[in-house]
Amino acid sequence: MQRPGIRAKFVRDLLLLRFMVRLIFLFKIRRFYFMRDPVRELDTWTRDELDYRREAANCKLLYENSLLTPSESVPNVYWDFTTSRVLTMDFLEGWSVADYLRMLESGDQARLDELKANGFVPAIFSANVISNFLSDAFRFGVFHADLHPANLLILKDNQVGYVDFGIVA
Repeated sequence: MQRPGIRAKFVRDLLLLRFMVRLIFLFKIRRFYFMRDPVRELDTWTRDELDYRREAANCKLLYENSLLTPSESVPNVYWDFTTSRVLTMDFLEGWSVADYLRMLESGDQARLDELKANGFVPAIFSANVISNFLSDAFRFGVFHADLHPANLLILKDNQVGYVDFGIVA
């Protein structure tokens, strides 16, 4: 669910950034001319990500592709309950790669053993991430473009779960 008022906050922040870029060009501060393109891109991506229907459409596309790949899992979207501010989809039960890295860092052997009992083998899981990415890109021409430890879930037997579909290419 999108927090009430968050769109207005983003619009305000983006207006401030665009104003700063105008000042940079007005005062001819050439060292910072490069900021124009990143601010434009941030503006475009942020506006897209604030509409959860777009994220749902990205998720649906990747979900359909994942049905042909047993090593990946993408949640199904429930369109009847999805709006521009509410995204409703299946819940994937697993650990994020960020969780796994924290377990390693803290030496949480009990949770690491739980992962291992669930069939987790880091080398196989990593190979699945790479294989899934390449398969999605080359077989289907579309891929999850925001892969980071919080968006990758470790599911049973090294299946890769994906979340956060705001950026898909």
